[in-house]
Amino acid sequence: CGEDTIEIPEIDKLSKAAAMTRALVPVRLTSADVRFMRLALDMTGREFAEAMELAPETVSRWENSGRGIGGYSEKLLRHNICALLHAQVPAVEYDPADITKMRFVGVPEDFEMAPLEFRRVVFKENHEVEETWDRMAA
Repeated sequence: CGEDTIEIPEIDKLSKAAAMTRALVPVRLTSADVRFMRLALDMTGREFAEAMELAPETVSRWENSGRGIGGYSEKLLRHNICALLHAQVPAVEYDPADITKMRFVGVPEDFEMAPLEFRRVVFKENHEVEETWDRMAA
C-alpha cells in the first residue's frame, strides 16, 4: 500500500522507563506528568490515591490543575513512582538519595523540556538476560 508502519516493542515497558526517568529529572512535574506516571503504573485514579494514601480528589487536582503539587508531595510522589517501577525497569539507575537531595527547577510558561531518548538494551541480572529500555545519555 506504500504505507510505513512503525512498531515499538514492549511499549508498556518503555512508558514505565519514561515515567521513572522523568521522576529523576529535577524539573517540576506538570499535571500531564503526574497522569502519565499514574498510567505507567497501570492504576486508576482511585487505585493510585489509595496506594498513596490520598483522597481521590487530591490526585484529580494534581492531574487536572496547573498549580503543581508542592515540594514535599512531589518528592514523595517521585520516590513512590521509582520504588514501584524499579523492579520493572532494571536498566534505569535509581538511587533514592538522588530524589531526597533534588532541588526542583521551576517551569516558565514557554519552557519545553528536552525530549527523553531511549534505546533497547540487553540487561543481565542474577544470571537472567532481559531485553529492556534504557535512557540514552543526555
